[in-house]
Amino acid sequence: MQNLWRQPINGGSPTRITRLTDGRVAAPEVSPEESWILVSRLIDDIMMSLWMVPVSGGDPVRMTDPRMGCLADVSFSTDGGEFIYLHIEPRHDVVLIRDDAAASG
Repeated sequence: MQNLWRQPINGGSPTRITRLTDGRVAAPEVSPEESWILVSRLIDDIMMSLWMVPVSGGDPVRMTDPRMGCLADVSFSTDGGEFIYLHIEPRHDVVLIRDDAAASG
């Protein structure tokens, strides 16, 4: 389990932003108006989704369905009204590689 913390640059005590009880968070991205943090959250190493968390702390809000697959390269638009991410669709293709020389001999 991982959580987000905020640490003042000029010193002081860190403040915990999230209180997650499962999963891991990665790739935090702060919104341009500095009120939200967008994070990737991975639960059980298979279910990834994007979550918004208030910078001041509080309950995270799920923004994407974890069944979508892998999400990466998250960033906010310049006005903070949208976010963009790379969606990598899971593939379940089966590829057969055959040695024709061995098969005919």
